[in-house]
Amino acid sequence: MSSQAFQPRSNAGGVIQGRWRGACGVLFLLMASVAGGLAPAGGAPLTIRNLQFSTAAEDWRSAYEGEVVSFTGGIVTHKVGFRITLQDPTLGDEWAGIEVRAFENEAPLHAVAVGDQVDFYDVRVEEFRGGTIPQFTSASRFEIVSSGHPLPDPVPVALADLAHPPQRERCERYEGMLVAVSDVRVGEMDWGKANDNYALSDGDAQMWASDYYNLDLAVPPFPTYYVERGERYARIAGIFQEYLYPAEGWDYYQLLPRGEMDYERASSYTVRDVQESTAEDGWASLLAGQRIALSGIVAAGPNAAGRLVLADPWVGPEWAGVFLRDAGAYLGALAVGDEIELSQALVAETGGVTELQFDAQSTFEVTATGRGVAGVWIEPGAVARAAGPETAERYEGMLVSIYNGDVVRRGVPEGEHLYYLACGADTVLASDRESAVVVPDSTFFVRRGDRLGRLRGIVVPEATPLGTRYVVYPRGASDYEFIVGEEVLTTWGRLKSWFR
Repeated sequence: MSSQAFQPRSNAGGVIQGRWRGACGVLFLLMASVAGGLAPAGGAPLTIRNLQFSTAAEDWRSAYEGEVVSFTGGIVTHKVGFRITLQDPTLGDEWAGIEVRAFENEAPLHAVAVGDQVDFYDVRVEEFRGGTIPQFTSASRFEIVSSGHPLPDPVPVALADLAHPPQRERCERYEGMLVAVSDVRVGEMDWGKANDNYALSDGDAQMWASDYYNLDLAVPPFPTYYVERGERYARIAGIFQEYLYPAEGWDYYQLLPRGEMDYERASSYTVRDVQESTAEDGWASLLAGQRIALSGIVAAGPNAAGRLVLADPWVGPEWAGVFLRDAGAYLGALAVGDEIELSQALVAETGGVTELQFDAQSTFEVTATGRGVAGVWIEPGAVARAAGPETAERYEGMLVSIYNGDVVRRGVPEGEHLYYLACGADTVLASDRESAVVVPDSTFFVRRGDRLGRLRGIVVPEATPLGTRYVVYPRGASDYEFIVGEEVLTTWGRLKSWFR
């Protein structure tokens, strides 16, 4: 590919290439000078920015809407059927891209190739479905000024500036341009007017994308998507396009990757990527069966069954914990507070519980020690005895804190090792079995009538005779905070009070 620099056009002169060579080119230049050519009354040629720039005062519509104009086009960044997208790198990182469509007269544009610098003459500026679209008609002409240009690099944009629901003050300036977002996860799919859009999320905001511009999918069996739900990408690039059709309820912008080169898979996942699911997924991990890399902090374990818990404090207050199964006793040296990087850990669903399985193919590295893991405060009702996965599943494997509960019963219908913690109108199931403070040959540490100012523990989905319940498992002495009279006591303070 040529490395020649892009040169903006300053007038309508030059050699007309493609089908407009020679005498036809001379005749066309004469016609262009009569019809207005590239030079408006002010003398400077119109640019993509002139056509694209808009504000809320104009309802985000082009100032040239309805006019027949000629303009310095820029470099062709993509071609799909009768659509050509152009970007002018001399205009900077905003208002620099546009899409030209040829509903009436597609054939002449077959000569245009990606990497060409092209100027357009006598095109009609329309606003179609929210986009500023110059229409190439039977009266329009074009000039291939030069070829073989390297394409502009996609402009890196914060996902919040491209997010859905759209904020036009932030989105509109990127319409028609090559943009890129980083560190995103594929979410819900089958959205939009053609049921071919999917969500991209960075954890704080989400935007829409679609793969129908991806020319690498234009081969049998013609799949709708290049991506799959749950996948994480270090970077996705593409053309940014608007679709506005209020009559049918549509109002969105979408990122349209052009081919495989616009997708860069992430090298590692987050705990949230592993855990987040919906009823439609059967509350199972979207990554089940895959081996992945992942980072986290050891929040509990290992217990007698070889189960540890990893916390991910970087992903927010939900979907931030996961069980790590160490059946081969490879991780015995790990301690609570160790920050580790896993590689080739297998994502599995075991008895309705999402876990990472560490085996002979897996590796780990301790990257830090002594990291604190705080219990996330939650409303008791989120994991109460009557709670279903709609509220409780997001806390599976997480260290949570529940405040102001009374032990009202030990050994309950859901299990002889469980007890009820009454927290106002809600009843939470808990167990002392993994707390390391239960004396031998005993089942419980708490007593009926105990008042707990705080109980902290790991949320574990557990099959019981009454169905799946979400149980809080304290890890040790520091996870209990008792109230005795007017005092708030630690575990050991409470124990001493027994003997006063």
